[in-house]
Amino acid sequence: MARRRQQRSLQKQPVTTTEKPANRSFGSNQQRLSTTSERQQTEKESAPTTNALADLISTFHLIVEGNLADARYEAHLIAEQGRRNGDQEAIDIAGKIWTASDSLSKTQAALHDDKYDQVKTFAQKTADITRQLQSMRGVNSNDADRIIKASGGFWTMADKAEKDNANTGAADTPIVDQHRLNHENRGVFCGIAAMLMVLKANGKDPPAETRAQVQQMAEGIYYSGSGTDGSGMAHRLREYGVTNAQFTPKGKVSQAVVTLDKGQPVPLGVLHVEGTVVEFGSGGSKRYPHRRVGDQHYRDFRPSGHWVVIVDYEGDRENPSSFLVNDPDLGGKLRISRRAIESMATGDGNMFLVTQ
Repeated sequence: MARRRQQRSLQKQPVTTTEKPANRSFGSNQQRLSTTSERQQTEKESAPTTNALADLISTFHLIVEGNLADARYEAHLIAEQGRRNGDQEAIDIAGKIWTASDSLSKTQAALHDDKYDQVKTFAQKTADITRQLQSMRGVNSNDADRIIKASGGFWTMADKAEKDNANTGAADTPIVDQHRLNHENRGVFCGIAAMLMVLKANGKDPPAETRAQVQQMAEGIYYSGSGTDGSGMAHRLREYGVTNAQFTPKGKVSQAVVTLDKGQPVPLGVLHVEGTVVEFGSGGSKRYPHRRVGDQHYRDFRPSGHWVVIVDYEGDRENPSSFLVNDPDLGGKLRISRRAIESMATGDGNMFLVTQ
């Protein structure tokens, strides 16, 4: 049975370390700068390391309070003082505190932009550096535990969001019937319809009601007599905001599965279509009104070829038994065996794919 996916969105809940804009009045950098300047003026060249460590512990606590920019500023000042004093330990710890604060800032920025892979990378880095600081005894242990826990929370949120996205999007890709497009070339605009499906699955819904709007989408990527160019389709998708779209004429089934696991549909160039009808788009099939769910469907598109969109697979990800494919010519969805889909696309390793 195909995996049915329900759209879910990540609920970004507040965490203990949210970066705050620097307060320029009471308790701000200005006050700490004055305090630091006084300290620098009174400390001797041979200031003991224990004094620097006390300052570093206080600086790391700024991260716990959410004052990430202030923490970086203070860490920089302490590192400069350490260089003047020849205190390599203070320099090393200050550098790690600066990096931990920077990584946590980047974690929050990536979460805001829904870049979950980056969230996981930066959150892991923050936690790793904090553990190093713990082993160096350069921070308060309770403070370190709080940052490690917060970083783990970010990582878990991002991982869940990635899995939620993988369980949504592709399987629910809307079916676009090319024969319902408002354009005289609708009969050969399978690539334009495929591109519209990918955009809709990504929450992009460019206007495509008028002939001029459809023509704008096709401009520069559809060529009379040869169809929609795969590289051009990927480029147009990137223009519309699907930034990771890439075309390959040497695609493999495994690449399609990887993209599907990311929650992304996969445009596929084929020479014919064969499969079992499992669903129709709104209004049924414009070109094949006699077709019914459960019917076997076959059509040859040689020599020019045809674009369809893979939206799901069935069976094990390492060896899928079949695929669900939106066919813009049918205006419906087909279940196609792995053997058949490889045959349609001239063999594994020679597939025209738009992956992400």
